[in-house]
Amino acid sequence: MSATGSDRLRALSLLLVAFIVGGAAGVAGDRAWVDARARAAEQSRHLPIPGHEAEFIPQPIEALGLSSEQEKQVRAISARWRPKAAQVVAPLRIAVADLENDMFAEMMCVMTPAQRAKYLDELRGFHADSTVIAKRFHLVDGKQCPETTP
Repeated sequence: MSATGSDRLRALSLLLVAFIVGGAAGVAGDRAWVDARARAAEQSRHLPIPGHEAEFIPQPIEALGLSSEQEKQVRAISARWRPKAAQVVAPLRIAVADLENDMFAEMMCVMTPAQRAKYLDELRGFHADSTVIAKRFHLVDGKQCPETTP
């Protein structure tokens, strides 16, 4: 076989290998994307529909295989109870958020400036509310950090 024929064979072999590898990578990527989309769809199936949170059926109840009549009754029960639960939980959510913000504020006191900057960038990247950011940095910004943190 001549040098030109040998070069052509190598090029064709390389092209075939690249095609096979590319195809395998494409299939793997597609499967990963489809699997991720399927997992997200399954998870979102168990989340309340915005505006209809009160009618949400908890997943353990839904998994029991409700008839359409049972589903209708369970939604009505949920719609009756969830607003009551929301009234009880609302002040707790506020109190827990305040505690968490105070905890983060004190934690920022032991972080280096670079670590604080990184955390601030992360908060901004998640579009954190400016009030939350202010609460979490108020000790550092106001130079009010405790002298020692146990």
